[in-house]
Amino acid sequence: MKKIMLIIIMLMLASMVTAEKQKLFQNYPLTDELIIQALEEGAKEKGKFTGLKIKAEKGLWGTINFNVWSELNRFKSGIEIFTPYTWITWQASQNAEKYLTMEKSQITKEMSASVLRIFSPQVNHIVIRTTNKEEFSVIQPIEMKLDSDAMESHFSIKEVGELSELDEKGEFFIVLIKDDEEKKYKVKTKHFKKLP
Repeated sequence: MKKIMLIIIMLMLASMVTAEKQKLFQNYPLTDELIIQALEEGAKEKGKFTGLKIKAEKGLWGTINFNVWSELNRFKSGIEIFTPYTWITWQASQNAEKYLTMEKSQITKEMSASVLRIFSPQVNHIVIRTTNKEEFSVIQPIEMKLDSDAMESHFSIKEVGELSELDEKGEFFIVLIKDDEEKKYKVKTKHFKKLP
């Protein structure tokens, strides 16, 4: 009886993971309805962070000494990741904090573009790669730009979705490279709800 219950629970969990994985990549390109929903959600947040922050995997860090990692308070709790939906929500949240209302007409094509935005300290390069060593695959950024306090990298949502399919749970690594050393961040199924 215990074995049957365990199997049922495992099947339920597997179906939940599949549903979350599909949800992560199905909403793009954003419809007008989703843009309005994101704006409304952001207005309610009033300055609260709406993306995903994740910390580096423990034990995957060499002797690297990134002074910038400790100097920038913004990245002490990890890198920042946004889907187009959470990016618009974040913009609306920042405006709401200043008692400003953001309208759909203010959303540019760039803001709603089907890219995964990753903000990190300044690095030489950043990639997204599979967790599966047997089916190893890497995605290069379509754009990288240095802001005043961060590196902003854009990756195709479609390509990230295809890469995540190579993992049974849909998980993947974001890898920051600086001075021939790497820092890995794993996007896990528990993070998917923060990446609608």
